[in-house]
This record gives sequence, C-alpha cells and structure tokens, in this order.
Amino acid sequence: KRQYQRRVREANHHIYKTQQNKMSTSSNVTERIAGMKDEIVGGMTEAVGHLTGNQEREEAGREQRLTGVARAEAAKAIENVKATGEQLYGDAIQRTGALTGDNQLKIEGKATELKGEAREALN
Repeated sequence: KRQYQRRVREANHHIYKTQQNKMSTSSNVTERIAGMKDEIVGGMTEAVGHLTGNQEREEAGREQRLTGVARAEAAKAIENVKATGEQLYGDAIQRTGALTGDNQLKIEGKATELKGEAREALN
C-alpha cells in the first residue's frame, strides 16, 4: 500500500511539473517573440528618425529596440536556467534511483535530464 501511495504521489508531482513547464515555456516563447518584435519595430523607427532628421523619433526607436533586445535576452536566460535545473534535477533523480536500486526512478531521471538538454539545445 505504501509503495502504491508513493507512486501516486510521484505521478501527481510529475503531472504538475509537466503542466507548469508547458505554461512557463509558452510564456517565455511569447516574451521572446515580443522582444524581437520590439527590436525590429524599434530599429525601423530609429532608422526613419535618423533619415528624416527627427531626433526624438530616432531616440524613441533606439529605446524600443534596446528594450526589445533586453526582453528577448531575459526570456532566453530564463530558459537556460530552467534547462540547467531540469538537467540537475534529472541527475539527482537518476542517482537516487541508482542508490536505492529503483530502475524506474533511474529511467525517469535520465528522461528529465535529456529533456533539460533538449531545452538547452532549442534555446
């Protein structure tokens, strides 16, 4: 009975973590896209301001472009942190499985570690 309860807790935890990762990854992708949009629009506004001699427009464009760059880079950094966290968590689960002789835990740990590596590669 205890082993069953432990498995249920582990399954629930895994489902919760998966849902959390999907939502946060989605918001980071959205944030990166918004940052890239600001970077492009700001660059165009900056160029128009420069070509027309409108210093105020040029400065506003530069500000928007730099804000977009920072926004996209921040979202990328968050994804890198998450990737490293998944790799470390997967490694810890894998080692716990090895210490306790739980092959299922070793497999789950390796899967989580690989998920972190994939996230890092995609970023």
